[in-house]
Amino acid sequence: MKIFLVIGESGEYGDDSLRLICAYKNEDKAKEHVTLARIEKCNLKRTSLFEKYNKYDPDAPINSLVGNIEYDIVEIDLLDELISES
Repeated sequence: MKIFLVIGESGEYGDDSLRLICAYKNEDKAKEHVTLARIEKCNLKRTSLFEKYNKYDPDAPINSLVGNIEYDIVEIDLLDELISES
């Protein structure tokens, strides 16, 4: 089974970070989440610094909300058992 991780990437050069935001079983739901997070990020750039909170990325560092943050999806396999050596 495949799952779809929504990730957030922020920072530049040596201070960059990648955060796992959430996972979905449905790729369309993951894409919708990414779209909503991007829209919310754009809306937040127009508000006061003290009002910045992206409900689609609640753990985003405050400096990334005013700066550079990108959202994407990573598809991975969801396993029930450890991969055996063969």
